[in-house]
Amino acid sequence: MVSVSIGGLSLPCHNDNKGRLVGDQSLLKIIGDRIMAEKMRFKSVEEAAAFLAVDDTVKNLVQDEIDNSQIVNNLLRLRLRKGVSQKELSRSMGCDSSKISRIEAGNDAQLKIGDISQYASALGVQMNVVFEDTGRY
Repeated sequence: MVSVSIGGLSLPCHNDNKGRLVGDQSLLKIIGDRIMAEKMRFKSVEEAAAFLAVDDTVKNLVQDEIDNSQIVNNLLRLRLRKGVSQKELSRSMGCDSSKISRIEAGNDAQLKIGDISQYASALGVQMNVVFEDTGRY
């Protein structure tokens, strides 16, 4: 698995059997079509992100991805703040470093509670799960 990073947003992708990059088709296609239509060449990711930020469709898709990755982003922030590499964390968790990469490149819906707990524990962070009664039933 590979991930494409656009302005800090990481999009999980993989190579198909023809060497092409395949991922979230809706977002990747819109981004690719927009850049190709304008025949743009960028010197940096920041320059490309600034160009794409004026497109409301792209902005909305990017915002959706950010909204759906709050737990992932918090886990990544914790690891970086503690100065722990993916390899060091994987050793502490007793797993392959590719698992850490997959966790950090995914979104919240792809996470398993056990992985979140193990990740936090390996970083020396306490995790709490709270259930709130909304009074619906």
